[in-house]
Amino acid sequence: MLIRIRSNVGVWRVDGLDEGTATLQDVLVGITQTRPHVVYEKPLSKDPACTQELTHEMSLKDQGLGHGSMIHCRVDASTCVDVIQGGATAARAGEEPSSATAKDATDVITNTQNMKRIIGQDGTIKLVHSDQTSVKQDDRGFRKGMLPLRDMKMAWTLNEFVAMDSQYEFKIKRQEEAFCKGVSLDTASVGDFQTYLRQFNFTRQRFGFLYGRYVPAEDDDKDQKQQQDSIHDAKKKQPVPQKVIVEAIYEPPQEADPTAAEGFIIHEDPMEDTVDSLAQMLGLIK
Repeated sequence: MLIRIRSNVGVWRVDGLDEGTATLQDVLVGITQTRPHVVYEKPLSKDPACTQELTHEMSLKDQGLGHGSMIHCRVDASTCVDVIQGGATAARAGEEPSSATAKDATDVITNTQNMKRIIGQDGTIKLVHSDQTSVKQDDRGFRKGMLPLRDMKMAWTLNEFVAMDSQYEFKIKRQEEAFCKGVSLDTASVGDFQTYLRQFNFTRQRFGFLYGRYVPAEDDDKDQKQQQDSIHDAKKKQPVPQKVIVEAIYEPPQEADPTAAEGFIIHEDPMEDTVDSLAQMLGLIK
């Protein structure tokens, strides 16, 4: 009879059990033949959550288990060392490997693909299960999803490499023409706003909405101003630079909170519509 054991490190198989008399102890003995140092975090059970624990007093048949049944457990991954036995050893000189030997060798290679070596406390090297997959051939690409450089071209010059690499670089550049040439703030409003922050040594954050208006920017360069006035072609005229004049700062209901991402918590503002209407009548925008 064959019993399968699903653990957190893989599926194990214990074969050669007597279907009529086999007990849970026989399964444990079969596991220790290949993993002698395994430590169970949760016992052998019928369900994946390991809540329906199997008993040692009854046979597997009496507990509803038969050939090919699956039982579950959870083990310490660092103690699950595979002990490779006889069949996978190399054939003697002059002997051709049998089909059984070749099959055992294939099984060993398959079982060790997701294994890693660790050094135990006693200094011995152990082979334990690893959830990390092996590095695929595609991961050697110049960039993710691309071929390696040698597969693209056998010989590269520095200029060719830089030209190709620059296609995948993104640079943040400033705008050619500023939308706003400057900002003028009301000194009294700014002073009152910063006074609160200075009282707490800037450890508490606070925010406010700026209300103001756009006005044409004053150009101190007279020569440039005269040159712009002399141009009559509409296509050559540049848009008039603007500056912002802040007339007021409105601080809505808020609460300082150092644990918040912004440093404060915004509350519902019953005066929001009134403030916007008043600003509109004064010719101010937010």
